[in-house]
Amino acid sequence: MSHVLSSRSLSFAQTLVRMNTVSANSNLELIDFVRDHLAGLGVRSRITRSADKKKANLFATLGAGKPAGVIVSGHTDTVPWDGQEWSVDPLSAIVQAWPGAETADGEIERPVPRLYGRGSADMKSFIAIAVANAELFLESASPFARIRRSRRSR
Repeated sequence: MSHVLSSRSLSFAQTLVRMNTVSANSNLELIDFVRDHLAGLGVRSRITRSADKKKANLFATLGAGKPAGVIVSGHTDTVPWDGQEWSVDPLSAIVQAWPGAETADGEIERPVPRLYGRGSADMKSFIAIAVANAELFLESASPFARIRRSRRSR
């Protein structure tokens, strides 16, 4: 199965992966980035901070107050990579081809590009995809978007 990631989602994922949010570090750079992007879309948010003010949680609802609203939840910290052998910098967020696997009929699949870096396989990519597509969701959840779609289908 082929999955195509939009260039906007990939760019957001690379931006987030490059932010060092190892659990011992602050996550404020990432929180501020997401908050600012959502604010640009008209999405209000609330931030709660840790006692030492070095970490935060961001609360925002896409389509707040509407039946089609959605809350996306995830964590922003990553585990440390001390003592691990990485072939790339864990904060590089580079895209490299993953070698193709052998299929059932003995053919080799073509190499598949993959994003490498701490958080790229889990929450940072998920958050990036959700944030990169927030505008599309807001447009599709809008009552005006539903009216426009229904008029087009006539």
